[in-house]
Amino acid sequence: KRCYRTPDLKSQTCPPGEDLCYTKKWCADWCTSRGKVIELGCVATCPKVKPYEQITCCSTDNCNPHPKMKP
Repeated sequence: KRCYRTPDLKSQTCPPGEDLCYTKKWCADWCTSRGKVIELGCVATCPKVKPYEQITCCSTDNCNPHPKMKP
């Protein structure tokens, strides 16, 4: 499995057993000026969403590009 990973936003091979890609977004102190923090990576199971987070998981290679990378 290959997923985009932060902080370098490069596609990387996931560790064994981590077969899902994820995108996690949340607001930090600077949310109003810079927007949400975005974290990308690999996981074995989709994490539980906390009230202040948005999490999207997907199962195809490189299915989690940073929003600014999309055409």
